Amino acid sequence: MNWKNNRISIHITSKDRLSEILLVLQSLRTQTFHNFDILMLDDASGNPYNNSFLFQSMLNRLKFEDHKIKVFRNNVSLGVCFARQSLITNDKFENEFTMRCDDDVLLEPTYVEKLLNVINKGYDIASGVVPQIQQYVPRRDVKFVKPIVNEIRFDESGKVVLFKDDCGYDWLQDEILPSHGFRTNALYRSDIHKKVEYQRGLSPVGFREETFFSIRAILAGYTIGNHMTARALHFRTPSGGCRHPQYAQMTQMDHQSFLEWMKRQYKIHNDFLAEYSRRILDEKATKNE
Repeated sequence: MNWKNNRISIHITSKDRLSEILLVLQSLRTQTFHNFDILMLDDASGNPYNNSFLFQSMLNRLKFEDHKIKVFRNNVSLGVCFARQSLITNDKFENEFTMRCDDDVLLEPTYVEKLLNVINKGYDIASGVVPQIQQYVPRRDVKFVKPIVNEIRFDESGKVVLFKDDCGYDWLQDEILPSHGFRTNALYRSDIHKKVEYQRGLSPVGFREETFFSIRAILAGYTIGNHMTARALHFRTPSGGCRHPQYAQMTQMDHQSFLEWMKRQYKIHNDFLAEYSRRILDEKATKNE
């Protein structure tokens, strides 16, 4: 597949992070892959982004560089899951690929290109890794490291026995690894949304929304791959959700909802994640032969 001729709709939801969103947009401008358009939803920021001269200047620069831009705004904040689903509904660009992008990251220049390489390897969803920008992670000898990324395991009662995300894995070698999920900033074929939606009923902070989406994609028959050197450096500055006075309670509530949902899926599908792991590893071995 000659992915260089394809075009991507980049979806960004944001709230009260004007300084960060300008850096995100600049990191998109400097990507080695340029065939993309941007849809963005301002989820009721206290100071609307469109009121900012710098924000408008950045959008004008992107338009000048042949990117279509569409910005929406909620008058009332309804949370990250609603915002992401709203962008899907309002995406009229009809691009072959969609990429969800967080509003507090710096994408390294080859990030999008590397995700397209993951798709080109036969995966349906592609992600990178998200080391924290302010936390140095020393390089380690990978022969002593078991390369598990974004893997989740349960016991028979539905209790989580392993939940490993990709933060800090910037020291792994240049490799594409299968995974159970993506943590953030993922690229996928746009037609996935015909079968997979974001979880409804989560709190405004949307905790575990990426895992919900990943598991739904697996149940729909899709595969997920992570490029271990596609890095999106994470600012970790407080968002609208993180400043919510009931943030801790909401994350706990969302996590409990996820566990209860997973128990139901295990009852219906048995140990489907183990089956998925075997299938994707067999497919990876076949591709490498």
